[in-house]
Amino acid sequence: MRRSRSMAGSELANSGQSDSLLLDVDRRTSADSEGAESCVGGSGGGGGPGSGAGNVEQIGHGHFFTKKSFHKPSYCHHCAEMIWTLIGVPGYVCEVCNFVVHERCMKSVVTPCSSIAAALIKNPVPHCWSDFIHVKRKFCNVCRKRLDDTWCFRCEICDCYVHAECQEFAASNCRECATYTPGKEGSQLTQYHHWSEGNLPNNSKCALCRKSCWSSECLSGYRCAWCAVTAHPACHKTLTQECDFGPLKKIMLPASVVTIPRTELPMETIIGVLSYKKTRERKIEEKEVAKTEQPEKSGLAPRATVSEELSSTTMNNGKDSSGESTSSKERKRRKERDREERESERKERDSQQKEERRSKDKDEDEQDSDAEIVKVFDGNSSMRRKVFRTITVNRNAATKEVVEAALRSFYIKDDPGNYYITEALESEERPLDVFTPISALLTETSRESPSLFLRYRDKDPNKGFIKVYPGNLKSSQGYKSIPVSSDTTVDDVLEYALRKFGLGTTTKSKYNLIEVTMDNRVTERVLTHSEKPWRIMQQIRKESIHQMLKTRFYLQEKEDPHGSSIALFIGNLPQNLSQRQYHGILMGFIGESNPFVSIGPIYYEYGSVVVNYDNNEAAVKAFNCLKVSLYDERSLLVMLLPNIQAQLLADDRELTPLLVFVNVKSGGCQGMELIASFRKLLNPYQVFDLGNGGPLPGLYVFRNVPKYRILICGGDGTVGWVLQCLDNVGQDSVCQAPPCAVVPLGTGQSRIWSSTS
Repeated sequence: MRRSRSMAGSELANSGQSDSLLLDVDRRTSADSEGAESCVGGSGGGGGPGSGAGNVEQIGHGHFFTKKSFHKPSYCHHCAEMIWTLIGVPGYVCEVCNFVVHERCMKSVVTPCSSIAAALIKNPVPHCWSDFIHVKRKFCNVCRKRLDDTWCFRCEICDCYVHAECQEFAASNCRECATYTPGKEGSQLTQYHHWSEGNLPNNSKCALCRKSCWSSECLSGYRCAWCAVTAHPACHKTLTQECDFGPLKKIMLPASVVTIPRTELPMETIIGVLSYKKTRERKIEEKEVAKTEQPEKSGLAPRATVSEELSSTTMNNGKDSSGESTSSKERKRRKERDREERESERKERDSQQKEERRSKDKDEDEQDSDAEIVKVFDGNSSMRRKVFRTITVNRNAATKEVVEAALRSFYIKDDPGNYYITEALESEERPLDVFTPISALLTETSRESPSLFLRYRDKDPNKGFIKVYPGNLKSSQGYKSIPVSSDTTVDDVLEYALRKFGLGTTTKSKYNLIEVTMDNRVTERVLTHSEKPWRIMQQIRKESIHQMLKTRFYLQEKEDPHGSSIALFIGNLPQNLSQRQYHGILMGFIGESNPFVSIGPIYYEYGSVVVNYDNNEAAVKAFNCLKVSLYDERSLLVMLLPNIQAQLLADDRELTPLLVFVNVKSGGCQGMELIASFRKLLNPYQVFDLGNGGPLPGLYVFRNVPKYRILICGGDGTVGWVLQCLDNVGQDSVCQAPPCAVVPLGTGQSRIWSSTS
């Protein structure tokens, strides 16, 4: 079996000449083989990435290895040792995710390919991405390349790193920090490891063999996001699955005691991760607008044009019309604008350089041949947004080889026969012949790269299969393949799915069928009983094949098992008003058609209240209304608070959760790094940013915890602020005087001191 050497634009930068030997070591098996050949929904077509939620042993690691000769030092991603290809030791690389491996390590590979990573997820959890950052000695968890000198994102919860262009292909497998299950006692709760690959701390040791398992040369090794245990890829499968939180066991807030209501709000909003970069830019823009609209109040004239500045500099010798020199504020604004322009130019330059490196990243024999860069769109949506992936193929390559390269560029592991390509610039699309060379699409007058659509080929456009997952239902089974047609409704799918999961069709009125899209936010949508799932998938397929692979159907109980009580914290209200006045102000923003159930407690001295809802949709609607509301020209502060099941903490006498308050603006903004570290070490729902609501939200969440401790990270003013709030509202809590400690971040503080309230 031979394979084309045409590679996608994301192939290895240090790869050499490719060999024709191909080893397909994909050991996929289906948990439910019924209708697997034409099953859509979940993660794609039959036998592809959508083989169902499971583990690597059930689905296989999904890599597609080809033999390579590396011209630069390369390291095995399984054992982290060097591949000595210069002395005849062969090496292999996955054509999809760039996983490099020794020949001797191929049979023991346990790391799944990026193309099937989504298929291993049973309950998707979205990542909580940071702002654009620059890091060194880190690797992308999608394409496995270095992140040096490129813009990237980092997950604030599980420490996952991705390139900016790889973010949409990252699997939604973040750490699940709220897993409370009703009906279970504290002794029945078990926490399991959450393994993340690569980017381990220096000098990490394997917990099983006690040998070094970290590497600064490749993405290798595994680390538990809860207990920070590290292990080799082969060793981490041998370790016990239960996690004891390691040295942080006594201060960790277990995920099994935290509940979060079902809402469509993103994870960043619930946890309270603020984008200070965007907030700072917005404040600068607001100041610019205010000073431009009201120059007479600020005492500064509007910013002059370039010609006016040159003329005034020439005529007045650097002074304005009033005879005064340019103010320091004006110079600061100019510097800020110049800095933003330089930053945007640098981003654009970096992206251009990266595209140039991709175009030059070819085999030596391909450089001398007629290679062509092709733009590939995966649907109508990507065409409208001008978002595409580039592949490099030979001008004489057949259409079939172009399809294979396009699938690799989108991290799709599926049968190329299920896909075809069309010309993206034609008014009417038509499938290209399988053996048509790419040179037939080029013209002598055209200088632009050809643009193509990657389309899914329907075996039968009027019927097929969709995959329905049990979600959080009490079922140990994986997905079920449900036969559907163009006329099949959600009611029919519910009845068939409940029968296959053994739940009985008489309970159909208690369940909903929801559509889950595993993008950056993991959006959910409840389907109405008259909608037709097969037509929904066909429409999604036309818009984006990548979105089709990330779309699933789940069974969900209509009644939230975690309860329907949702608490909203609202701040920046006027102080020392009566309860009736606060009620009137809030109802003026929310409206009489969306009232809350109760109000309280009320923090009169701080102008903050907590309102409770018993309906998820009403709570989200109120949240969105209050988020954009102003009172006395100040934006209201709105937070959706988690709920702690305190009765489960009373059984463990040694457990004393740590409540962490961090002032990110203290000590030259060192708190931003500190709060990110605390969110990775502890449960993020026990770490609160004082810049987002102050200490009151955290004290309210922990009000029913029988015993806990407080850690204050900030200066003298921050410590006094937290202790004052604790003194005012502590009498309403079960633990009225928790022990407090301080991490000094203020100016001039050089030692840690602690005090007991």
